[in-house]
Amino acid sequence: MNIINVKIKDLKPHPLNEEYYDNENSDNTKLQDSLRKTFEKEGYPNLELVIIDKNNVIYSGHRRYDSCKKEKLPFLRCEVIEHTFVEECITNMKLRKKEKSILEDWNQPGLKRDEYAWNVILKKYGSDLADYIKETGNAYTGALRNAWCVERTNKKQQEFKKMVEVVYKFERPDLVQKVMDGEYSVKEALSEASAEKPKDKLKEDPDRIDWIKYYKDGSKFKTLVLPKIVDTFNQFKSITMSDKKLITHEKHGWEQHLGISTNLSNTVMSAVSMSLDDDGYCARTPRGEVGLADVIIDKKGKKILSKEGFYAERMEMKVDEFKGHGSSTKVYTGGGHNRIVPHPFWITIYDDDGKRMLILLSNITKNDWQEHGKKGAMPMSLWAENHFDNKDDWVCLHGDIYRDKKGVIQLQCLPVEGII
Repeated sequence: MNIINVKIKDLKPHPLNEEYYDNENSDNTKLQDSLRKTFEKEGYPNLELVIIDKNNVIYSGHRRYDSCKKEKLPFLRCEVIEHTFVEECITNMKLRKKEKSILEDWNQPGLKRDEYAWNVILKKYGSDLADYIKETGNAYTGALRNAWCVERTNKKQQEFKKMVEVVYKFERPDLVQKVMDGEYSVKEALSEASAEKPKDKLKEDPDRIDWIKYYKDGSKFKTLVLPKIVDTFNQFKSITMSDKKLITHEKHGWEQHLGISTNLSNTVMSAVSMSLDDDGYCARTPRGEVGLADVIIDKKGKKILSKEGFYAERMEMKVDEFKGHGSSTKVYTGGGHNRIVPHPFWITIYDDDGKRMLILLSNITKNDWQEHGKKGAMPMSLWAENHFDNKDDWVCLHGDIYRDKKGVIQLQCLPVEGII
């Protein structure tokens, strides 16, 4: 064993150490006190040797090094190992992986710090993940993440997954210490991290456009939107494979929801956005900004419609299949349905693979939705209960909604052939 005293100014922190260990934010108060007292008593500061290579690069003992610098102690007792750091291991991914493994071997659990503490393993995971992405262009799969957990930690895979999400998905590393201190459970930390961030409270614009009236008043938009929907959707359904109409093929066609509902919803969204543009508005879909409303209307000419501090001028699209009557026919939305501020929705109900449709433009509120697991569902019977008798609140573009002789609200999908 080669043991020498090395001046603090001659020691060199390992370049990869900061990727694995958060020495900068470590509380070294007790360590500093211990090193100072040992130096005063023994003439040297550290009982436990710092591990270095022949060029004084530190492999174990970075906290002792930092603490001695702060205490202005002159040297540390070190053991020189045979392995030597080379600069190439910073950029060469194969050497980098091997070097990080050697660095970790010299910092085994129970010797200097708790290598299985959440802050330590999550920092290591982040470093290895970044290397993997740089090398392959892909993130870890769930299987690779689990394998890393099994090989490198003493944590349960599900708990590890949740903490990875806390730090790297929701970017809340501040919660790690709270878990370590017992203030939060892992489950509570994830719940806190994934909770919707409070936003500056937006106001409803009192001057927002009454889109129901706009449509009823015979705007140019009225003549544009329905033909666009039908024409584009028919083109979609006409896609062929091996000379067979693919989408609605009885034997080889797409699943009903994926093949019809999702694509019809996107068709309506694009048709509405384009038709508004054609009528002089500046409208857009969330293609480049996933998570926004389906159609945002920014302005008309020089007049700004979506103003800072107010909810954007917006429309949403909902599509589903006709189920025979209003209580069974439903459209669905994601979480947050109980916070919806009233604004217009395009509701499209289709039958017979889209050969018949009911297309409705209606103002929708949070009162129109029922709980459906973590999502919201709106039975068309509930919509009718809330809106049918208020004719200023909705307009039917195609199809019909009426009250039968028994007073029951009925939905009628009508053929779209001949609209174009």
